Amino acid sequence: RQEYIKYKKVLKNSKYMPKTFEDFQEMKYNNSDEYERIKRENRTITELKSTGWNESFIKKCISHYYDFREDDVEVAKHFLQNYSRRITEKSLEKEDILKVAKKPIDCIEISNNYNIRYKKIKGNFVRVVSNENDTELISLEMNTYDIMNKRIKEKIWKKK
Repeated sequence: RQEYIKYKKVLKNSKYMPKTFEDFQEMKYNNSDEYERIKRENRTITELKSTGWNESFIKKCISHYYDFREDDVEVAKHFLQNYSRRITEKSLEKEDILKVAKKPIDCIEISNNYNIRYKKIKGNFVRVVSNENDTELISLEMNTYDIMNKRIKEKIWKKK
């Protein structure tokens, strides 16, 4: 019950959080995928709220988190930080990111088994990185030059 209360406090505005303790228990013990998603959502929202960033930027990141969830894409704090900056700069749009995120994996980062998807968009090389299970986008980077072959030669990445 304590876990439910803790999650409910953090995720009080989430449409994904079960409304009752009984529903939470049902999800936890009979729908492990959804339970893992709630755990990741709780972690991400908790991390965002404890960053020390200004309140409006935190709210913007949380709003972007739920925008991506609507497209059945989970995102982590670091991804949201970079995405929110890029949106403000108007250098990328959500649709651009989804195109990269939903394409096949290009490379694996050798040190941590993170999945890397890479695509040139609007003159920049956009890199979207997901965790080793490919359940959550954890990083978003942009470069004006193609670093993929360099990272492969350096044995930092390997082709999928």
